[in-house]
Parts: sequence; structure tokens; C-alpha cells
Amino acid sequence: MAGLRDYDVSNTVLAVFCACKTAEGGDGSFATLASNNHGIDCIVAWRDKIEDPDAEKWLDYFGYYLSKGDTIRMAAYYANNKGNYKVEDTIVGSLEIINEEYDSFDVSLKDYVQDSSARNLAMDDQDINEKMSNLLGKKVSPEKVRKLEEDAIDCKIYAVTDSVNYSVEDKNLDEVIAYIQDNFDENFDINQYEVITDMSNVTCNGDIIETSISLKLKYGDFVTTDGYYVVVKDGEVDMIFVNGEPQVSSERTIQPRSWVDEEVLKEDALKEVVLCSGEKVEVQRVLKKYDTEPYYIVVTEIVNESNGIDRMQTYEYR
Repeated sequence: MAGLRDYDVSNTVLAVFCACKTAEGGDGSFATLASNNHGIDCIVAWRDKIEDPDAEKWLDYFGYYLSKGDTIRMAAYYANNKGNYKVEDTIVGSLEIINEEYDSFDVSLKDYVQDSSARNLAMDDQDINEKMSNLLGKKVSPEKVRKLEEDAIDCKIYAVTDSVNYSVEDKNLDEVIAYIQDNFDENFDINQYEVITDMSNVTCNGDIIETSISLKLKYGDFVTTDGYYVVVKDGEVDMIFVNGEPQVSSERTIQPRSWVDEEVLKEDALKEVVLCSGEKVEVQRVLKKYDTEPYYIVVTEIVNESNGIDRMQTYEYR
């Protein structure tokens, strides 16, 4: 952001700072504040930490849905819904979306296209993988697009017309639970889901006008990608994303590998860590996730003692 001038970004619709703590402190952080002050309509950034694999996965989904013509708002929510991005108590999907006017968040990028030089984001006759490549600034293969398309089928969206209240202050989920029980799963038990509140906050002129709640089905300690993603607008539930099969099934059980020693996994993860000058390993933790099978992820947090910059490295075991 050093040397950023208005004319550098005055025609920029969207800026995504996909890196750790780029929105720390809300809209007062340096990157987001400078971008907004210099004319960028909508900024997406992270309040907390984000792993490289999760960042890439989130951006792929975000770019896919933008390329399909979805609004910035819907693309961000789709991307949040499609994974279980979590590092201990730090939510990798904990976005801060900052915009001066709500309208800048609720439009598609092609609505902004006014000259031929920008039409590579909006041409209807262009393949999705070409659009994604142009949008993300990297080559996106047709195989990756096909996988994203297959994943998209598993997600359904329901508009909520009833009055279902939720407050970002007290985070009481009673009305949300009752609505899910009445409309999706009468046997819904919140204790069988990993609950993440404030997963994605939308800030307009300093006020949180939207937030979201993630409810991911879990079996024991293993968290699946199936679940509910609840969007709250102005204190009421606006829509619910249903991903996969979030109902508890007696036919679906997870048997952890009894021979897995988490301390051994941590040692194996350390063998792949290359420390730069001034860096040291600060902490390690083991996450338990589930997609088509249960698997483990070792997260190694590394800090540079000379400049205070930290990073994370992950090791996956199946």
C-alpha cells in the first residue's frame, strides 16, 4: 500500500487481501482502510489467520462463483459454505467485507464493465475456466472447474421469509435451531455440530450489517463439510445454505485409526518445515476433518522473532 494514490485504484471494484490478519481491527486496519479511502468499492480481508491450502481453496470457489455471474455477496458466502476452514479457535473463513455502500457488495462484477478492456470478466461466450484464469491471475484448468461444478451441486439455498432473529451481541441460537428443526431436520441437535459464529461480517460505514453462522456436522472429533450456513441480515436470518447431507445418520460412522499417534504426526510434520533466519516453531496442533474419509491435519505455527511475522504450515495424513 505504500505510495498508493487515488488514480491507481479509482476504477477498482473489488480488492481481496487473502492473507493473515489483513482485516485485523475491522475497517480500521491499514490495508482495508487505505484501499477504501482511495476508491476501491468493496474489500474482502481476513480478521485472523489463514493457511495457504485454505486460502487457495477459498479463492477458487470465490472466483468460480464470480465467474458464473454471482454477486460479490453470494460468491463470498458460497466460498465460506464449501469448506470447514478452521485452525483451533481461529476461523479461516472469518472474513471482514468492507464497503461504503451496501449496493457495491450486492452486484456482480460484470455489472461494472463499461469498456472493452474489462470485458474478459463478463463475456458470456467465454469458458468458466478462462474467466477464472483472468479473474484470479493464474491458469485454472478445466479439471479444477469440473470439480468445482460437481461440488456446487451439493449446495442448496433457501430464502427465509419467517422472522428468525439473531443478535451479533448475545449470539443466541434458539430461534435458528427452532427454524432448522421445523424446516429441515426435526431431530436436529446443536451438540452434534461444530458451531462458528461471526464467520463472515459485512461492515458498512463502521456498522456490521450482515453476519453468518456455520454449523458443520461432526462425528466424534471429526468435522465434515456437510452442514448449514446461516446468513443474518439486519438482525434476522436472510437465507440458509444446506451443504451435502447435514442430518445425522446411523449408517454413517467414523472409526478413527486407533494406531494414529498425534505426537508422531507432529514429528513427521516438523520434518517438512524449513525455518528461515530468525524463525522458530511456536506451537503445533492436530485437526480432525472428514470429507470422503477421516483424516488428520497438523498445523505448525511459525513466528519470526526478529520482525514478529508469523506463518502456518500444514501436514495432512490420511
